[in-house]
Amino acid sequence: MDRQKAIEQLKTFITDKLNTELPDNLYYHVTSHTLDVYHRVQYLGKQEGLSDSEIDLLRVAALFHDVGFIEQYNKNEPIGARIAGEMLPEYDFTPEEIEEIQKMIMATEMPHKPHTLVEKIIADADMDNLGRDDFYIQTEYLRLELKLNGIEFSPRQWYGENLPKLLEAFSYFTKTAQKDREPFKQKHLKDILELTGK
Repeated sequence: MDRQKAIEQLKTFITDKLNTELPDNLYYHVTSHTLDVYHRVQYLGKQEGLSDSEIDLLRVAALFHDVGFIEQYNKNEPIGARIAGEMLPEYDFTPEEIEEIQKMIMATEMPHKPHTLVEKIIADADMDNLGRDDFYIQTEYLRLELKLNGIEFSPRQWYGENLPKLLEAFSYFTKTAQKDREPFKQKHLKDILELTGK
């Protein structure tokens, strides 16, 4: 099967699967987030000088990285990796490529510990919103989602403790994200600390 055709078919299949099978208690880890990561790995891959074939594997990993939420909320990355392993042979991916894709999926597990450049790219893409204009909207979606999954934070806890910890703990791994997103991530942290009087 032609590789680009295979990826387009996978994109259609996975987005349909997410749209119909993700639980109703998700507000952040939804299809739009998966597509954000899909497009961001493509951009970062090009900026970081990856080959087209490496970017193709990243795009596939991005599609699968949150599929595990269909089955359970916590520790969903191994489920996404398993589903990728079950599906990808049908799309003519080799065992070596599938193993690489599974490693990329696992690199989105928090706290992020990527080893290779492709793993760093998908980790950065997964946390892209920390350095974007929609940071406050996306993190509010995450707070609501956590509440619906039994983890509740008051606004004071969220802005006074959790978001600053998250912003301080995560640093972008690639040169591109460090240039594009890190300054804005630092600005969000500064603004929150000023807002909360820290």
